[in-house]
Amino acid sequence: MFTSLTSNFDFTIKAVALALFFLALMYVGFGFIFRLIFKILRVKFSSQKLSKVDEQLFDLQLIRLCHGVTLESVSDIEIYSEAIKSGKIQTPKGWLLPSYQVAGQRKLKKSDSIFAYFIALILVVFVICFAASTTKGQKYNYAEFSNSNNEHVLVSDLYVYEPITKHYYNNSRCIELSSTSKEIIRTACDYMLTKDPQMKKELQSAIKTNNTNFRIVGYICIITYLIIIGIFFAYPRFYKFNNSFYDYKTARKEP
Repeated sequence: MFTSLTSNFDFTIKAVALALFFLALMYVGFGFIFRLIFKILRVKFSSQKLSKVDEQLFDLQLIRLCHGVTLESVSDIEIYSEAIKSGKIQTPKGWLLPSYQVAGQRKLKKSDSIFAYFIALILVVFVICFAASTTKGQKYNYAEFSNSNNEHVLVSDLYVYEPITKHYYNNSRCIELSSTSKEIIRTACDYMLTKDPQMKKELQSAIKTNNTNFRIVGYICIITYLIIIGIFFAYPRFYKFNNSFYDYKTARKEP
C-alpha cells in the first residue's frame, strides 16, 4: 500500500502547525481580535468608564501591532510619542521587536540576551531534527510503497527506487525482472508499468499527497527559520530601544 512521509509524524506536523498558529495569534493578541470584531459590529460597553478603559487597552494593542512595541500604559504611549518627536530615541522597526516583553520597565543587561539566543538555538536544533526525521528515506515526486513485511520502496512515474540497495528500476529493467525478484519491487513496478487507469490514479494520488506533505514540512521549516532570524535580529534592536526608552523615562521623572 502507499503511505506518505507524514504517516508516522502526522501528530507532530499538526502540533507544530498549531503551535505556529497560536504564536501568530499571541503576537496579535486574542483580545485585539475580539475588540476589532466588536468595533466592526459597533458593540460597546454601556458604562462610559469601562468604554474609556477598553479604548486605552485597544490603543496599547494597536501600538504593539503597528510599531512592534509593547508598552505598559497609556502614559507610556505619551512618553514614547514625546521621545520619538524630540529625537531622543529612534523609531523602532515595527516587526523586528519581540512583542512579548514590555519596553521600559527595567534596564536590560547583556546577560538578558542569553536566554533569547538559547531559545533560538533550541529552535535551530528542532528544525534540523524535525526535517531530518520526517523526510528520512523519502524523495520528492515519489510515493512510498510498503507491504506487510515492513519493506519500503519509492515509486514515481519513471522509476522504482529501493532505499536499501539504492538501486533504480526504470521501465525496461522492471519488464526484465525475474519471478525470483523481491515481491515488493515487482508490485511497485506493476504500478509504474500498468495501463490500468485505477492503479495509475492511485499512484498519482499518492505522489501528489507526498509532494504536498513535503511542502508542508518545508513551510514549517521556513516559518521557524524566520522566527529564528527574527530573534537574532530583533533582540539587539529591542535591547537598544528598551534601554534608551528606560533612560528617557528615568530622566523625565527626575526633578
